[in-house]
Amino acid sequence: MARSRWIHRLRRPVVRAAGPGGDPEIEAYRQQRHTPHRESICNAPSTNLYFQADGTAAPCWLYYPWRPPKWSPERSIADIWNGPELTKVRTALAEQRFIGRCSECEHDMRTGNEPLAAAYDNDRPIGAWPTMLELELSNLCNLECVMCNGLLSSRIRKNREGLEPLDVPYDETFVDQVTELLPHLHELRINGGEPLLQPLVHLLGERVAEHRPDLRVTIATNGTVLNRKVRQLMETCTLHFNISIDSLQAERYEGIRVHADFAKLMANVAEIHEYCRANDRTLCIMVNPMRENWDEMPEFIRWCDERDLPVWFNTIRSPQELALHSLPKADLDHIVSTLEAADLPDPVTFIAERNDGIYRQLVHQIATWRDEASTRGSSPTSTPVTLRSTR
Repeated sequence: MARSRWIHRLRRPVVRAAGPGGDPEIEAYRQQRHTPHRESICNAPSTNLYFQADGTAAPCWLYYPWRPPKWSPERSIADIWNGPELTKVRTALAEQRFIGRCSECEHDMRTGNEPLAAAYDNDRPIGAWPTMLELELSNLCNLECVMCNGLLSSRIRKNREGLEPLDVPYDETFVDQVTELLPHLHELRINGGEPLLQPLVHLLGERVAEHRPDLRVTIATNGTVLNRKVRQLMETCTLHFNISIDSLQAERYEGIRVHADFAKLMANVAEIHEYCRANDRTLCIMVNPMRENWDEMPEFIRWCDERDLPVWFNTIRSPQELALHSLPKADLDHIVSTLEAADLPDPVTFIAERNDGIYRQLVHQIATWRDEASTRGSSPTSTPVTLRSTR
């Protein structure tokens, strides 16, 4: 494929850090990072582009400029990559300044919690092109999960929010631009709504199969869609999977993942797990700890350890009536003490040892919220609830 005008414009100067800022907490975080690239306190804006379903772009899903750049046929991926919005955040982080919602990662670094910035620490090169794209190509989704919203679910947007369909700008032109980037990518991450339902995802999969069948493609899915088209994608691309499961109890799971069928999910997980084992691919179980399901987190560790599957716990910030962080101190203290007292098996494999560390990170994060709740007082985020459990 001939290079078009936009790819020639993709080169940019690499921003270099001014050096450590002398802050002991931040410097301690910097030194333990799992990357050789420590010049900037966060590598996301120098390695990654995240596109939301409405076309807006950012270095990650957390930080969006006040007026975020937006992809359109008139503003290409290259224009966004080289544009003032990303240049601003690159410069700030290289100088160890946390602007906008980057302050949330700063807070996690200072409290000993895993920041989102750590997800972009690796040994991939930092240079003229992004090495990873994270794409939400549509909000088309078959579920109405209780913690989700219309930007990520077409059914929620229609039924719960009562809004017109989301104006999604992506088309074959966008796929053409991603195709030109494929030689420079180390990973392509495709996120929600439910990507395996979306025609543009399958078109992009055809391009990847043709030009970069070796490229790591990580699909974040609710696990309910596994049909002929998906299996073809599994055969022609190097697919890895992140499957979201928020309960191992059928009734509770179906109450959280509205319109999902637990038995079908488990059958699909088993098939995808076998595919991953047979083809040396990864399958990670993603869990959203909330007020409804927090007591199941030890069971997820046991379940994943038995299957030699890695687990990851996401952080739910909203809606606040479902989130853990906004609970009163007494409730958070109860959660921490319960999770700390859980009888977990000693890890005997590499993945089990990793899962044990992930679990400890979760407990530490909740303990941080507990300690902060003591100074929060009666702020609006402190919403007393009755902690629910079906056990």
